[in-house]
Amino acid sequence: MIPSTDTEHTVLPDRRILITGGVRSGKSRYAEALRTAPGAILIDCLGTWLTAVIDRLGTWEEPLGSWQGAFHDQLQDLITAWRARRGLALAVTNEVGWGLVSPYRSGRVFTELLGVVNQEMAAVSDEVIMIVAGRALQL
Repeated sequence: MIPSTDTEHTVLPDRRILITGGVRSGKSRYAEALRTAPGAILIDCLGTWLTAVIDRLGTWEEPLGSWQGAFHDQLQDLITAWRARRGLALAVTNEVGWGLVSPYRSGRVFTELLGVVNQEMAAVSDEVIMIVAGRALQL
């Protein structure tokens, strides 16, 4: 359910909230409904961030072992910025690993790395919310 009043979901200042869910689950709409505080930021989506990192590194066709360190450096920069953020910060991400396994190496690497991104972001977030069929489940 998309929060419609403060009684359904109270968003406190200086909060970092990670919102995850499957494709078309309602996660972006949920995040938009929470983004009411002045100065609030919304990152939608961490999968897009990951794609941009891999593009910048130019490593879609390279063995993961040859660039995993550079990826982790980029991820640590994101984590540092996320932790330092003051005010309301919302990040939307795709839940991965529940669907089919990609027949392409690049798809499997993307799924693996987005799983790492999601775990690391969840570990430094104040709240993690999973959206399933439009329903918010606090983890």
